[in-house]
Amino acid sequence: MKGQISAEMLIVLAILLAVASILAVKLLTAARDTGTTIDKSVNNTLCEVTVCKNDADCNVCGTYSRCQEDYTCTKV
Repeated sequence: MKGQISAEMLIVLAILLAVASILAVKLLTAARDTGTTIDKSVNNTLCEVTVCKNDADCNVCGTYSRCQEDYTCTKV
């Protein structure tokens, strides 16, 4: 009897571990995906943003720019 209970417990633990792993992956994926809804088109230098949502999107790598109404960055 003891062997059966131990085997059943191992099966239950394996199922719980699988569920916990799936939930952890979903949580990490959701945390990673939170960000701006407008994709940033970044040039080769990785510092020059051509599409923005707000002024903070334009101020990367110390380049102080403003986000215009047409979602483009203009240097100040």
